Amino acid sequence: LSMLTSPQHVVIWESAVEKETVLRALASTVGREAGEGLYGSVMEREAQSSTFFNEGVAFPHVRVEGLASPVIALGLTREGVIDVATDKPIEIVFLILSPAQLPDIQVKLLSLASRASQNRSLMQALRTVRTPEEAILAIRDWEASI
Repeated sequence: LSMLTSPQHVVIWESAVEKETVLRALASTVGREAGEGLYGSVMEREAQSSTFFNEGVAFPHVRVEGLASPVIALGLTREGVIDVATDKPIEIVFLILSPAQLPDIQVKLLSLASRASQNRSLMQALRTVRTPEEAILAIRDWEASI
């Protein structure tokens, strides 16, 4: 995961935030790599089937034409995403972008992000980081332990 993201692709919200705001902000952090229309593609994918589940973590994902390599943006919300009906507030959002020409990559990235979300230590660390750099370090620490 740490090789597919960077501090520039991490957004932290100190207060509650709406799903649209999260997705728009994350899409804008990777806009240069993914090109124009990314936000629309993400929203279109979300309209097909929401990726915001009950475990406090969301995995919006989309295949992008012309994307050279996979990219992950990370959103961290201190008070959750307020307009998504889940039992547990969504606090961590992995926006996963994969090249359209490499569909197997998306499945692998979703699996990796899901595995990361099941690690309590990493999830707790991501809930308490204060900077994007600290978020990347937390992910690297987790990766070193697996």
